[in-house]
Amino acid sequence: MSRAYSIAIVIATSKRQESKEERSMQACLRGLGIHFKTHFPIGGKYVGDVLLTAYNIIVECDGEYWHERKATKDDERDLFIAAQGYRVIRIRNKAIHDGGPKKALRAALHRVGLQHIL
Repeated sequence: MSRAYSIAIVIATSKRQESKEERSMQACLRGLGIHFKTHFPIGGKYVGDVLLTAYNIIVECDGEYWHERKATKDDERDLFIAAQGYRVIRIRNKAIHDGGPKKALRAALHRVGLQHIL
C-alpha cells in the first residue's frame, strides 16, 4: 500500500471517529471566527486533529487513556510536526469536558506563550 493511500485511509477513519471533545473544539473555533482545517495530512506521516491555518498551530485533542500510555510517541510526533513548520498544542479531553473548549484552548495557548490569539 502506498503512503498516500494509507494517509487517505487514516484521514477518512479519523473523521468517522471524531471525539465529542474534538467536535466541541471545532464548534468553539467556528464561534470565535478562527479559520481551521480538520484531519489533514502532515508530511505524509501523520494526521492532525485541527490546524489553526492563520497561525500554523496544530491543536491535538488528547484522550487520557491512550495519550498517558504513549507520551514518548507524542513527543516523537510533535518533533516531526515541528520540523514540518507547525507548532503543536495538546489539550486533554478532560480539560475540554470540564472547563469547556474555549477555556481549555486559552489555557493551552497561554502555556506556550500564544495567548494573544484569543
